Amino acid sequence: MDIAGVAHPMLHFTAIDEIDGEMLITESRAAAPVRTYGTLGIDEPPLTLYGAYRQGVADYFARRPNPYRNGSRLAEIWQEGRTEAASRNAWKAR
Repeated sequence: MDIAGVAHPMLHFTAIDEIDGEMLITESRAAAPVRTYGTLGIDEPPLTLYGAYRQGVADYFARRPNPYRNGSRLAEIWQEGRTEAASRNAWKAR
């Protein structure tokens, strides 16, 4: 295990102390989430363009609106996924 020095306003260290991962994870989990995605209809917020595409496919079948800002690259990719799902769905209905 490596030894690290830390300066944190909520923790009082008088010298370099050993920091364990459990303390850092506990502190991180205690922080409030930056944004709640449940209100937007996003199952899991995508971190990639492919994730936005998959979200568009899922939103097509769930009939959810586009959760992304208009004009953003993620909104365009989301629309591609939605269009692809719609065209496949129409093709299967024939």
